Formats: sequence, structure tokens, C-alpha cells
Amino acid sequence: MLAVAVNITSNIIAVGWLGLGLQGAAATTVATQVVGASVLVLVSQQGGGLTPNLTTQPTLEDIKLFGRTMGPLSVTYVCKNLCYILLQTAAASLSLIQLAAHQAVFSVWNLLAFANAPLEQVALAYMPAATTPWQQGSTTQLILALSAVIGVTCGALAAGVPLLIPQALTRDPAVWEYMRRVAPSALVAMSLTAADVGVTGILLAKRDLAYIARAYTVTLCLLGVFMWFGVYKGGWGLDGVWAGLVFFFGVRCLQSVGRLITTGDRGFDARLGSGTSVDA
Repeated sequence: MLAVAVNITSNIIAVGWLGLGLQGAAATTVATQVVGASVLVLVSQQGGGLTPNLTTQPTLEDIKLFGRTMGPLSVTYVCKNLCYILLQTAAASLSLIQLAAHQAVFSVWNLLAFANAPLEQVALAYMPAATTPWQQGSTTQLILALSAVIGVTCGALAAGVPLLIPQALTRDPAVWEYMRRVAPSALVAMSLTAADVGVTGILLAKRDLAYIARAYTVTLCLLGVFMWFGVYKGGWGLDGVWAGLVFFFGVRCLQSVGRLITTGDRGFDARLGSGTSVDA
């Protein structure tokens, strides 16, 4: 909350009052990250008793253990962000009016996508504690049901705003038509996102990190091919960008759900903490 307050306040001052533009926005982002990291360190030292010991040298086994977790997660994060870069780069090549429509709808979509993040945390917290097959099955069903409800609800909001009240995002009526065109894609993409986030949380609880990293690598390659032939070569424009977003999470959802079905309830591990989340 403190980091969010710092970000909002500093953006108002740097961008709104001082008129620093992009440089001001970049500076406020750095300041927000510094404040957030500092608060986490202070809280961990005072409340959690986690004081860094810089004099202790890690052993080779410690490094291997760390690498087995951080290696796949690093690949996952890099591939996920590269997928978003592919989408945003394609959007940047659109005409000004289409880019304006994309940014307006995507800002709402991206905000609502954060509502899916707790699904992973729920899976990481409760799946390892499910010790019997019945508990594991019922907890999995609960997470999938929550994913469906959150996905449809947030998707309806992401589609409803550009469809019903586009003036809340921009005053230019010329942009509204393009915003309405991508509203159905926003609904579908959000529903797929929630499903993938929930199932990925279950796979994380099973420590299936290597598979998640491989799946994101495959997704990145497939999305790159889709965007190249659909947007750059096919000229699909704004519709192609949002079709790419649907394709991105559609492929992810097929992979994660397929993996969950094939592996069943094997391999839940209570040692995997909530900090291992990869989110949406």
C-alpha cells in the first residue's frame, strides 16, 4: 500500500505538476520499487526475524538447490514478459487511433488481470496441506470454480467498459468503434487467463517448475509465429493484437490444464512457499 501511495503521489507531482513526462514516470517507477523493497526488508527483519548474513558463504549444494527453483522460474518470467512485449510491440505498429483504442482497453484489462493473482496464492497455500486424495480433489475443484467465477466476472467488466461506457476511457468517439471491436476478445482472454493462473498455481504446488518453464518457452515461440503471420504479414491490425492475447492464454491454458489432467494429484509439496508465484 505504501509503494502504491508513493507511485500515485510521485506521478502526480513529477508528471502532472512538474511536467517531466516520460522521464518523470520512469523516475517514479524506480522510486516506487526502492520504497517497496526497503519496506519488505524492514518488515522481514523486525517481524519475521530474517536478517541477512553476508558473512556466510553458500555451499555448492545450496547453490544447486537455489538454481533448481530459480532457474525454471527465471525462464518462466522472462518468457512471460517477452510474450507481452511481442503483443505491445505489435500494438505500437498500429495507426494512432487503433493504438489509442488498444491502450485504453488494455489498461482496464491489465488492471482486472491482477484480480487473478490470488488464485495462485490460494493454490500454493492450500494444495500442499491437502493430504488425502479426497482433499486434493475437492481443493482442486474449488480453485477451478473460483477461476471460472473470477475469470467470467473480470472478463465481463473488461468487455463491458469499452462496450457500454467507452467515454470513461476516452472522449474521442472515433476511438470507441475500435474499442468495441476488441471487447469480446477481452472477455475470452480474461477467462482463459484466470483458468491458467489457477491451474498453474496447482502445478507450482506440485513443484512442476521445469514443465512450466518449458511450456512458457513453447508459448513464446508459438506466439511469435502467430504475431508474425497474423499482424505483421497478415495485416490483421488491432483485431490481430487482441487475437494474439487470446492465443497466448489459450495456449497456456491448454498446456496447464492438460498437464494437470495427465499428472493427477501426484507430487504436492508443502515446502514450496507462496513467494514462488508467477501470476498472470
